[in-house]
Amino acid sequence: MIHQLIKLIFWITDIAAWLLLAFATLAALTYPFAGPAWARMDHQQLSTTAIVITCLSWALAAFGALLVTRRRAIGIPLTIAPIVAAAAINGALLAGLVVSVIPAVFFGLPFLLVLLQVKQLRSKSAP
Repeated sequence: MIHQLIKLIFWITDIAAWLLLAFATLAALTYPFAGPAWARMDHQQLSTTAIVITCLSWALAAFGALLVTRRRAIGIPLTIAPIVAAAAINGALLAGLVVSVIPAVFFGLPFLLVLLQVKQLRSKSAP
């Protein structure tokens, strides 16, 4: 029963991670062209450093989502890091930490359930 629940939750998080991977990859590839255009529409300057940092943030989120689809728990902090970094740069670190809890719980829940199931099975098999 719990095994089927874990498979279902992994399936749902896989769909979300693949969508995040697609969106983040698309954003990382298009921002160098679209970012300056949007900045010019607002009559603002956009530095090359800001473009590179934004593209790297999207690439980091995409790589983290790819790791989540490959069942690597290290992908969770990689998907959260751009949220916290962007909020910290804008002076809203607490808001970034609060918002980052949502993907952490969403992507981390199946890993936590697997960990709990493994601990339960090990305690049953231990003499």
